[in-house]
Amino acid sequence: MADYTDQVERDIKDAIDRKDEHQLRLILQRTSKCHKNTLVWALRKNKNLSKETLDLLIEKGADVNAFDNDWTALMHACDTGSLEYTQWLTERGADVNAKDNSYGWTALMHACKSGSLECTKWLTEHGADVNAKDNNGLTALMSTCKSGSLECTQWLTEHGADVNAKDNNGWSALMHACESGSLKCTQWLTEHGAVVNVKQKDGKTELMIAIEKRSLEWIKMFTDHGADVNTISTDGQTALMRACMDGSLEFTKFLTDHDSDVKAKDYNGRTALMFACKSGSLECTKLLTQHGADVNEMNNDGWTALMFACESRSLKCTQWLTEVGADINARNKYGWSALMYSSKNGSLECTKWLKDHGADVNDRNKHDRSALMYASKSGSLELTQWLAENCADVNARDNKGLTALMYACKSSSLECTQWLTEHGADVNARNYNGWTALMYACKSGSLEYTKWFTEHGADVNAKDNNGWTALMYACRSGSLECTKWLTEYGADVNARSTYGWTALMSACKSGSLECKQWLTEHGADVNAKDNNGWTALMYTCESGSLKCTQWLTEHGADVKVKHKDGKTELMIAIERRSLEWLKMFTDHGADVNTRSTDGITALMRACESGSLEYTQWLTERGADVNAKDSSYGWTALMHACRSGSLECTKWLTEHGADVNAKDNNGLTALMYACKSGSLECTKWLTEHGADINAKDNNGCTALMYACKSDSLECTQWLTEHGADVNVKHKDGKTELMIAIVKKRSLEWIKMFTDHGADVNTRSTDGKTALMRACESGSLEYTQCLTEHGADVNVKHKDGKTELMIAIEEKRSLELIKMLTDHGADVNTRSTDGKTALMRACESGSLEYTQWLTEHGADVNAKDNDGWSALMHACESGSLKCTQWLTEHGADVNAKDNDGWSALMHACESGSLKCTQWLAEHGADVNVKHKDGKTELMIAIVKKRSLEWINMFTDHGADVNTRSTDGKTALMSACESGSLEYTQCLTEHGADVNVKHKDGKTELMIAIEKKRSLEWIKMLTDHGADVNAKDNNGWTALMYACKSGSLECTKWLAEHGADVNVKHKDGKTELMIAIQKKRSLEWIKMFTNQGADVNAATDSGSTALTYIKRFTPYCREQYSLLTRLGAKDDDYKHLMSLNSNATDAQQHAAETKLNASKAKWNLSLKCQTRRCLYQTSVSNSFSYKNTIKRLIHDRHIPHELETILLFENPDDKCEITAILRELHASHEVERALIKYRTEQMSSENLALREPFEKLEPHHRKLLKW
Repeated sequence: MADYTDQVERDIKDAIDRKDEHQLRLILQRTSKCHKNTLVWALRKNKNLSKETLDLLIEKGADVNAFDNDWTALMHACDTGSLEYTQWLTERGADVNAKDNSYGWTALMHACKSGSLECTKWLTEHGADVNAKDNNGLTALMSTCKSGSLECTQWLTEHGADVNAKDNNGWSALMHACESGSLKCTQWLTEHGAVVNVKQKDGKTELMIAIEKRSLEWIKMFTDHGADVNTISTDGQTALMRACMDGSLEFTKFLTDHDSDVKAKDYNGRTALMFACKSGSLECTKLLTQHGADVNEMNNDGWTALMFACESRSLKCTQWLTEVGADINARNKYGWSALMYSSKNGSLECTKWLKDHGADVNDRNKHDRSALMYASKSGSLELTQWLAENCADVNARDNKGLTALMYACKSSSLECTQWLTEHGADVNARNYNGWTALMYACKSGSLEYTKWFTEHGADVNAKDNNGWTALMYACRSGSLECTKWLTEYGADVNARSTYGWTALMSACKSGSLECKQWLTEHGADVNAKDNNGWTALMYTCESGSLKCTQWLTEHGADVKVKHKDGKTELMIAIERRSLEWLKMFTDHGADVNTRSTDGITALMRACESGSLEYTQWLTERGADVNAKDSSYGWTALMHACRSGSLECTKWLTEHGADVNAKDNNGLTALMYACKSGSLECTKWLTEHGADINAKDNNGCTALMYACKSDSLECTQWLTEHGADVNVKHKDGKTELMIAIVKKRSLEWIKMFTDHGADVNTRSTDGKTALMRACESGSLEYTQCLTEHGADVNVKHKDGKTELMIAIEEKRSLELIKMLTDHGADVNTRSTDGKTALMRACESGSLEYTQWLTEHGADVNAKDNDGWSALMHACESGSLKCTQWLTEHGADVNAKDNDGWSALMHACESGSLKCTQWLAEHGADVNVKHKDGKTELMIAIVKKRSLEWINMFTDHGADVNTRSTDGKTALMSACESGSLEYTQCLTEHGADVNVKHKDGKTELMIAIEKKRSLEWIKMLTDHGADVNAKDNNGWTALMYACKSGSLECTKWLAEHGADVNVKHKDGKTELMIAIQKKRSLEWIKMFTNQGADVNAATDSGSTALTYIKRFTPYCREQYSLLTRLGAKDDDYKHLMSLNSNATDAQQHAAETKLNASKAKWNLSLKCQTRRCLYQTSVSNSFSYKNTIKRLIHDRHIPHELETILLFENPDDKCEITAILRELHASHEVERALIKYRTEQMSSENLALREPFEKLEPHHRKLLKW
């Protein structure tokens, strides 16, 4: 069986193209495989292939999902509506939801486009996404609506297609159905939930589209399904406006009957009535006015419906609107009236109607134009006559000064022009630019108008504001008839404009020979100059008319006259490259040696253009061949050489041109020839005495210019004829150096070296040709120079040799070998102390390193920083160089000036492999930096991988050594937050109880930083002292409690942490837990681990004291502690909390409380008063707490006003004493007494008196 080849693929495609299925099968049977695209190619080209052939294609590797340029095979099958192929492909794994590369269409979309219901059904039943969108947002339903297929539309909607989906332009399936004109699809969609008021991007609805399609049936259907007749598009238009725009009475009537708003406006302020009038539909206009449309409504520009009717020349609409009250004299914001619009459009009937109904024919708009002006401009004679006969002012002017006569003339209406002049129009009236009607006629070149105006008194010599006469305009237009007529009527042929122009100049500008001839024959001054100094001859030359120029020169025109830039017509003729012109000017006396303002002569311009004919003609007529221009000092010969014209160069040298003359910059003709790269000119000049080694002002020779122009031929010629190849530029470079810098061919280099170029000379920057060759990386240059004696050990300013530079620039190994073979010193140093080997290691090149060490390079030499080649290799991360150097005697533990070893440099570069190699070959892994850190510590700080940490520990790294700041590797690991590091170090003997300067252990820090419980467990499992204390006396347990981690606290307590350890103030963690209102679980955890419930602080406070102070309502805590033996003698205050006490405890409490009451002999109210007083004067927390408990347990009322209403005089005295004490102490932090003045009786004066003596702000506080 034959292998698959390109030829096989071509044979397969050829058989497919020829639709030769038999040949295709034979090829497939002979080959081992086919291209994956073959199937799609076959189905695209041949729609009748058998399934057996298709199966054979798949067997040979054809992919059912492969694309041709855009489509898959399934897409082609669906596009043609082939159910058979569609079924066959899907059964063999074709992707039904794949999208084509052009528009993003799926196979289902192709099936819907072709209108194939069978394919559509099959695809949806086999997983096709009915709501997939293409690149433009179209769905399959939209595609089928566009094609107008009702069956596909029905199937898709019944199988989940979104009827209201929108494409990228905002179109729904319903809109596409409307656009395609499919009524049945439209009806189906509306009946199945399609929203009829959805808008396109331009705001159009389906109702508007139906109006555009001119189908009443559609309109009725949409309105029946709830279409909003008043919805607007993006330009603000409604469906009614669009109906009126088309002038459809049927649509308009239907919409108005369905409550369409006749007064609605679009964003330009136009109403439906305006659109009806614009369309000229009388029926729509009548209907709208009968439904309340305002005939005088204006749009944003002030247009009324009447104006639109007049503009459309609709007499019937105009009549109807005026009859129903339209304002005839209304004006828009530009001042236009309806009459002006009717006149502008030439409607006599509308104009008459409006005039008969009160319109003013002399009304003006903002431009001061009248109806007559617009009538004249429109060219309507009847309208012009009617307006003039009806009192229109024929001489009225607009804001530019134009009259009706001028508008008639401009619009080329002779009849209107004649009528107006016969009825009083002023033929000599001027606009604001000074133009008369005659000037308009002459500008257009109309003899009829010109005759008419001159015969009716027009001033032929009148001037406009620029001084132009009618004759000038006639000449400008090139009208000989008008020109003749005006001169015969006395027009001044030499009259001048403001800028000095004459009629002859106008004729020259237009290029009219006949007009020029007529004017010169009738006395026109041929040498008159305008304000810019131009003559008629100059304008003629500029227009390029030879005949006109000849005519003027033959009739006395001055050929020597100059332009402002000093150019003569002779020079301009050369620029135009016309020998005929040149001969004509010289034959009429033109000066061949005259100069322009830049000093250039005609001969120079001829040589600049490279024209031998011009050059010969001028030199034969006396042109100075050695004259120089004033700008650069160039001669004609230099111009010829610059243009590369050998013929001109020969002619000039043979006619006395100085070949060694210099310009202002010292350049000779030879230099310009070389600069232009002209070998012929260069040869000619050198053979005719040109100085080859002459220098310009910058010291450049002809050879330098030849090199600069990249001309090898010129350069070779000059070197062979004595040019100095060692001459230097200002920067000291020779041409050999420049050739190398510019990377010229080897031929250039050899040419210079063969002609004696000094290969070892230096430029001002100290570089030789060899240095530049090495910089360019050219082995050829380097070989050529070394073979011609170039010094390979010459150094740059920084002390680098070419060998070093070649290594730095990563040149080829051949170049390195060639330099060493020609004596390059491998151990010489640059100013920074580096050798070639160090630079090779720096670049990471094993080839360079091997070659240099094999050729005697010192592997242990150090640079100025103390770095060895090995250190450079490690810093660059080059494992191969590192291995090579260590195997060839490099000292692995040598240190640089900063105390760094090769191992340190390897770590710094992040090279694990180099570090491993060094560690395995004797490098000290415990060497320290100046800050005392080891590489193990640095690896942890830089968060290297665990592999680094294992590597150091496996090679004997001291895990407990400290840096100068006292830190160990374990401390750094804990700081980094890496559990892996910490585990590795602890497993290799790291001391977990080592302390920081503040006395903290790693266990404390881990807890303080809220590390995971796993971390805490790991440290304790490796012997962390749970009871160790820091400098402040804190233990790990204290830090755990502070962090609020119950898990950590519990773990530590369970692993020997002392739960009774005290803080400096004597507090235990149990007390702190109560103080911070921790959960009961915390309290239980401490008590379960043996916490002393009766431990006391330095002030004597116990855990129960903290419960009273911070959690007075937490009976569970109190009960738990008391059950565990906590002692409490304060039964008076805590009796309410003792509900869970034993009977014996309860009895004892009651006994003590009763004894206390009997002792004090105080009532409950008196107790309350006492507490109130004590609270007020002392701000004691315990008293406040007692009051709160008494209120909480309902021993005293919530409203304290009853406390003040004591009947006993002793009570009143006591309250008075309290108030006086409050006044004396000024402690009114919290006023709990409510005073009601209305409740004080006359006998309570004793209470009122002290109250009134209080400060005002105290009294205010005492009021509740």
